[in-house]
Amino acid sequence: ILIYLALIIDCVDGQVARVLDKASYFGKFFDGWVDCIFEITFPLIISFSLYKMNGDESSIIFGMLAGLMNALYWITLFRYSINKPFIKEHNFSKFLTYIFNYMDNRLLVDWFDLKYFIFPILFLFNILDYFIIILFIVNILLFIIYTLQRLYKGYYLLNVYKKSVSFKP
Repeated sequence: ILIYLALIIDCVDGQVARVLDKASYFGKFFDGWVDCIFEITFPLIISFSLYKMNGDESSIIFGMLAGLMNALYWITLFRYSINKPFIKEHNFSKFLTYIFNYMDNRLLVDWFDLKYFIFPILFLFNILDYFIIILFIVNILLFIIYTLQRLYKGYYLLNVYKKSVSFKP
């Protein structure tokens, strides 16, 4: 129940700030940072609870790996975003544009919704071990997918021939 209360507050706080004309870039940054910390620690908390209930050490291992994979794809997204000022124009095919738009605007939101929809169902049936394994597998896939996408986009959108400011001949 506390998890869902936190998720509701997370969804509402930005709306309240906008209505009260208190929205700020720091608020947006801080909200995203808290989301990132929550997403990384959530599998750890669940896996630790599972370990305390059944003593199965594999729960802890899968929880730690799920959190690590989550951290890695967040780092991948961040590294790409800090280079946005250096992006040049490139016309991708309609198919790639569609895929990239979905990945940039919907994929993580859809995964977030699905993840917190299946969590109470698996909790109800007392099979949270599967939830941790699902998180682990999906987070690995997200890390791989976003890494490949960001490398592909980075190669075409960042000027690979321009020397960086720190370049010394």
